[in-house]
Amino acid sequence: MTRNAIKAAKKAAGDLISKTSRKAYTFTDVHEIARRLNIEILEGEFRDNFGRNISGLMKVSGKNGKPIIAVKSSDSEERKRFTIAHEIGHFVLHGNELSHVDSDLEAVIYRDKSSAMATNTKEIQANQFAAELLMPTDEIKTLMLKKQKSGEDITKTITEISENYKVSSLAATIKVTSLLNTWYS
Repeated sequence: MTRNAIKAAKKAAGDLISKTSRKAYTFTDVHEIARRLNIEILEGEFRDNFGRNISGLMKVSGKNGKPIIAVKSSDSEERKRFTIAHEIGHFVLHGNELSHVDSDLEAVIYRDKSSAMATNTKEIQANQFAAELLMPTDEIKTLMLKKQKSGEDITKTITEISENYKVSSLAATIKVTSLLNTWYS
């Protein structure tokens, strides 16, 4: 995947954030963003055609092409937020692939365990979009530098990011690690 594709995903997320009522250093309301994009969010338990669990999916169907994001109801709130942000990423970045749908057919993009494995370009891009939407890089960098200057342990910083931005500890850790890698490489 090119750096340009990742930059485009991050820029698209930033542009979307700027159109919301979100305050800096707080969580992004993914439900508000979905409403602004006229995307319906449903919760339930979903499986693909092979019976595998699905964390989420973006579906566009019918004559009006109404977009729907479905998320797994048994997932944690943090996981649901990431999944919704990920699916919004598909809608914003890859929407043209979903919009050409016959009135009797449906287009579906799934989010499952393989989405996190960084093997599919569109999934990587949607993950980058979601991470940027939920944890804007500029804010996280500023917070990390501030905490580093005060001598705070990085694990406390990760916990604070997780709590303030309403993301999982794993998502916060990946974001912080990614930024540290760019600083020290």
